[in-house]
Amino acid sequence: MPGLVVNFQSVGNFQGLTGSKIIMGPFRIKRELKKRGISQVQIAQHLGKSAAAVSLVVNGKSRSLVIEEYIAELLGRERFDIWRPTRSVTKRDEEDV
Repeated sequence: MPGLVVNFQSVGNFQGLTGSKIIMGPFRIKRELKKRGISQVQIAQHLGKSAAAVSLVVNGKSRSLVIEEYIAELLGRERFDIWRPTRSVTKRDEEDV
């Protein structure tokens, strides 16, 4: 579209568009993992979780303390640099994923 200006910083956030609790945005998380040669399937296998569970967390559709912390560690960041703190993510949340 002519005249369309995109602020890529806000696009990476998605907070205003979907209500997601992601700060980095799923595309950036995926890009950073890919740069390091790490797939969501590998993360799932390492953690004993399903690939679907990892995908839901990466895309901001679900919360999992274990998955969020592991991805943050892989990216060399703090968990709250990637996902917004809302309420406590508890072990119960782990069972729901």
